[in-house]
Amino acid sequence: MKLRSAAPIRAAILLATLAMPLQTVLAQSASNPPATPTASNNTLSAYWPFGTAPRTWSLVNKRGVPSMTVTNATTGPGKLDLVFTHAARVTQNGGGFNAGVQRYCDNAGDPFLFLDGYAAFTANGSISQQHSVTSTRLILTPEGGRPIDLIADGTYARCGNKGQPYLRWNLDMPSYRLQAWGYVTGHMENRWYWDVTVSAPKTFAKDPCGLQPQLTAIAVQEAWWSNFNGTARWGYGSGSTGANGIPTGANVTYGRTDWHSKGHMPWYMVTSGSSVMCTDTVENGTVLPLASLMQQ
Repeated sequence: MKLRSAAPIRAAILLATLAMPLQTVLAQSASNPPATPTASNNTLSAYWPFGTAPRTWSLVNKRGVPSMTVTNATTGPGKLDLVFTHAARVTQNGGGFNAGVQRYCDNAGDPFLFLDGYAAFTANGSISQQHSVTSTRLILTPEGGRPIDLIADGTYARCGNKGQPYLRWNLDMPSYRLQAWGYVTGHMENRWYWDVTVSAPKTFAKDPCGLQPQLTAIAVQEAWWSNFNGTARWGYGSGSTGANGIPTGANVTYGRTDWHSKGHMPWYMVTSGSSVMCTDTVENGTVLPLASLMQQ
């Protein structure tokens, strides 16, 4: 793997996932302090960078053009920001980045990785926009099993009644589907729908990105819809909508696949049809003002 010290981060195009940006402090809850993530070979602990030193990995497209960078920033026990940079902010305001705010929820022994929302920051770490998210319906369907309502079974309440479950922490299912309906907290008119099918870790004998002798990664097929700014549309993927214009969860076609790599590198590779974004360098440390970010 190509490792080098922190260097200026490439300009890159932010993935559509980051359409609903929030801030670090929104992941903190005095009433529901995060537990320490369970570490074992059969969990996300080898894939998700909780408690690890900051690193930045840069993705390029097939032509070698920079597409996205990802930096991890641990903000406390069981809390994590994944920071993304993209080209638009470089041209619009001389820099800037978005942070996806995540946390670990023990959920009485059936843990989840949660996403609480997003924040958009200027180049100096000042918050320019922030949004937390609230879920209204959550359905987990194990492969070959019956749907599980994660609100009715108490999972959402045990995890603070905020944010959305992003992945199951334990890797004990061959595959599962997770569907989430919700809104931007404080703005119920701004609705969103997120639908993924998550597969068990797959090992490639040869790393498609050419960095590692082999690649072990979790594939997450993804579809996303929102009606932000009064425009209802599928950001990627497609599916049926009801009379109210909101997706029903039926006839969903996924628009892209995120590959989260063992070695603590989520979004190591992203594929969509014939399009591929691959990590081509990994840098120890970061030039982003993370200390400022964490103090917000």
